[in-house]
Amino acid sequence: MLRQTSLYSECYSTSSLDEVGRTLGGSKVKLGWAIAMLLGLASLMSAKTLVAQAKIVGVDARGFDLRVGTETLRAEDGVKCRFWRNYGRSDRAAFASGDEVVVRLDIGSDPADLREMAEAKTGEWLAQIRSKPQECVVEKIENGDMAVVLAESRKFTYRVSDKSEIQLKGRTDAKLHHLEKGAKVWVKGRLLPTLDTWVVLISDQPLEDPAEKKPAKKPDTPERTKSAIPALPNSGKLEAKFLACLLTLSMIDVVSGSKTFHITFTRETKFVMQGKSVSPNQVPKGTDCVITYKRDSQGRIIASKVEFFPPRGIETEHGTFNRRLY
Repeated sequence: MLRQTSLYSECYSTSSLDEVGRTLGGSKVKLGWAIAMLLGLASLMSAKTLVAQAKIVGVDARGFDLRVGTETLRAEDGVKCRFWRNYGRSDRAAFASGDEVVVRLDIGSDPADLREMAEAKTGEWLAQIRSKPQECVVEKIENGDMAVVLAESRKFTYRVSDKSEIQLKGRTDAKLHHLEKGAKVWVKGRLLPTLDTWVVLISDQPLEDPAEKKPAKKPDTPERTKSAIPALPNSGKLEAKFLACLLTLSMIDVVSGSKTFHITFTRETKFVMQGKSVSPNQVPKGTDCVITYKRDSQGRIIASKVEFFPPRGIETEHGTFNRRLY
């Protein structure tokens, strides 16, 4: 399973968790949504853009077959798709089956729309440029493009405009024409929907990376220690509320306290409601449940039994239930 750290969290929210739950419960489950769930994105389930590590398992004239986590996803590229290799722009001919890549996908369509592909090391390099300040030397500024030379003599082109903030020699009102070829600067960029990286700030002084600011650690107090969420043991029972079922991935999502868990089930997993077998995709969202589980060697939570307890007075095909867990 792909670790969540392999995903660059970048999404554009378009619908609520309730709507996603209804979509997943229907017959038109999108594999892209399922993969987003597989990656542990409970809070980002409504994302349309997914950026993840993948392996190319097939290539044809229209697109690529990608292995993302444990699933295979079809993605087709168009003329606007950007390809990167060896720290620079490339083309689709540079990629073949077996390559490890970072892909940017629009999973709101079926098949997914491939917007960008980079081999793994270049993908990590791009992510750093787009999110962290970079030390560089100005090479050329022309028609809204600023070409620079980064560390290890690698070249990159930013988009720059009059709205870019420029700080030079203590001045915060400096303009683009004050930048000279060969000037050593630090640049903070931001990715645009067009996939260009726009200059937010240019300075002749090192820029602090906000991500490296670590708040001072507060000493533990009895109240703070008591409120901390304990780690889930490797095996046992979990009391939770049911959120959604993803049959495509053999997975259900539940929430316990403030934490969401992704529970994997197998052919041997028993789903029970009031003593009767039940299919998890028929269970209403919000239903209380008790999950008997054990973690496997990959850390996944594997359920051996899931017992559901619907709210009092709820009518289902199994009858009207009046028992609650809590």
